[in-house]
Amino acid sequence: MTVESGKAFDVAFEPSAAKAPRAAQRRARRSSKLAGVKTGALFSMVGRLHYGWWLMLAATIGVAIASTLLIWAFSLFIEPLEGQFGWSRAEVSLGSSLALLASGLASPFVGRWADRYGPRSAIVGGSLLSGGALVLLSTTSALWEWYLFYALAGASLAFAYLIPFQALASRWFSQQRGMALGMLAVGVSLGGFVGVPVFGVLIDAIGWEDTFLVGAALMVAYLLPLGLLAVRNDPHEMGLLPDGAVDTLGAAGVQPVVAGLTLQTALRTPVFWAVTLGIAGFSYASFGLLSHAVPLFESLGTSGATATAMVSLTAGGGIMARVGIAALVDRGGKFEYAGMA
Repeated sequence: MTVESGKAFDVAFEPSAAKAPRAAQRRARRSSKLAGVKTGALFSMVGRLHYGWWLMLAATIGVAIASTLLIWAFSLFIEPLEGQFGWSRAEVSLGSSLALLASGLASPFVGRWADRYGPRSAIVGGSLLSGGALVLLSTTSALWEWYLFYALAGASLAFAYLIPFQALASRWFSQQRGMALGMLAVGVSLGGFVGVPVFGVLIDAIGWEDTFLVGAALMVAYLLPLGLLAVRNDPHEMGLLPDGAVDTLGAAGVQPVVAGLTLQTALRTPVFWAVTLGIAGFSYASFGLLSHAVPLFESLGTSGATATAMVSLTAGGGIMARVGIAALVDRGGKFEYAGMA
């Protein structure tokens, strides 16, 4: 996640002295109308849903697909690979570690790309790169190939996972950015809730190799047209302003200043490092469990179907919680609420 363009951490980093009282904010909104901007929080016009929300809905599905392939479905592949190649659980699991490491190392580059060239090109390129990497995974016949191909998949999925869609949310929403980001977070849980049972059935029916091919087809078939046909890097491309306001000034009008910190300034704030360490700790605990969840439950005596259902329900439990916390962030603007998510 990048911070340079005032992305998801704006609420957390915004100095308290710069936050105007509610009355002052209302006066500012009224003044903006006089300056030629018609506000429209959820609807850009009467009876018509703001395009940014349609964009976030489509992005949520894309995040669900990518999170299934990068995170949730991995534990389903462990036993088939152990049985076919005789690899140990540690050897198979190292593939997931390398994929997540590659994704993390690629993330700053993805964020910089989205800042400079726009999220759209990252999504388009990421769909093609990740599709190719998943095809390579389906051809795995040696342990070194498993490691190399999964690392490539992790790095390429970073281009089509959360970062470019978070950049879109930050460009399309300001006052309602928390809810927009919350929708993307729902996509992560949705990937586990829907993707794990589906991929479990696929592996049983067609094998792990063809299941990777199905994943490649999903990435390309959904995310490529989404990026090419639906994604707009900025609401100004459609004559809109963030949060559904109508830009009546036109392209030559004065554009609003986006609040936020530069990357260099953010790196010097304790909050940035607190958030970074918090995410790292959360990822260590959650990914460590999720990477082994299905075989772990099976080792405790549950059937494969029951183990898959347990993982799915675990993911489903986070869906409504993420939406609720996102609403609290928009309403209260408190860093503590964001931490709860």
